[in-house]
Amino acid sequence: MGTGAGGHRLTLKTTLSGQSKVQSHGSGAPLTNFSWNDKAPSLVVTSSIDTTCTVWNIDTATAITQLIAHDREVYDVAWLPGSTDIFVSVGADGSLRAFDLRSLEHSTILYETPTPKNVPPPSASPSSTARPPASPLLRIAFNPADSNYMSTFHMDGCGVQILDMRSPGQPVMELVGHRAQVNALGWGSTANPLLATAGDDSQLLLWDLSSHTQAPAASPRNASSGLSSPRPDVKKRMVTDPVMAYTGSSEIVSLAWSPQIAGMTMNTGHSTAAGEWIAVAMGKSIKALKV
Repeated sequence: MGTGAGGHRLTLKTTLSGQSKVQSHGSGAPLTNFSWNDKAPSLVVTSSIDTTCTVWNIDTATAITQLIAHDREVYDVAWLPGSTDIFVSVGADGSLRAFDLRSLEHSTILYETPTPKNVPPPSASPSSTARPPASPLLRIAFNPADSNYMSTFHMDGCGVQILDMRSPGQPVMELVGHRAQVNALGWGSTANPLLATAGDDSQLLLWDLSSHTQAPAASPRNASSGLSSPRPDVKKRMVTDPVMAYTGSSEIVSLAWSPQIAGMTMNTGHSTAAGEWIAVAMGKSIKALKV
């Protein structure tokens, strides 16, 4: 590893790699994403194109468990905030699933992409009766101010789905504002829980969902008591009013909020609180925007 600014050197501490459950060769399949556990920083969960998720202990560089999570590639994974047992994942099979390390015999399907109408199933025998392919889900993120709520979006989709873990089965909200496919999303800090979304329409949209959220009739989800069964009994609301917007010069492919670091300063010399700035990547540049 080369020497960076100020002469400081990054040192490799550990590498996580292991045998895949679904492949015969010695090394695992490529990873798609990973998530640190905020309560137990030694725990990391990774997702892979080989349909698996793996929970690692980085102190020992060993896999605690590996499970076949989806029917197709897994694209993203995230720990439930405040929990060392529950994580969720999304993938190419169009489902959002929750797993509890205390009960790995089954998973809870929190959401499945509706099957497209008038689309015939695959014609190849003997799988001609298989379910038609659903639109993949690409990213998953929890609201840090209320971890009951998650956001996700479909491949090539212009909308963002908001789901409530207390009422699985279908989204409680859909954010409609982009005119082209969504590429990235991210929640602000606990003190500023805006949801940012960005896409191929060159737009960065900020959403304040606090006035749209309310507790459903189901009992609140508790990380220590496991997961509820799917109950598609909450009507989805369409939200079309972002509170702020920015239009860039080209497609926005990624975004990130300023981190929660005490005493952090921007190049202006002024201190900034977590979630006051957001950066977007487009073309050959990254722009930092003040919220």
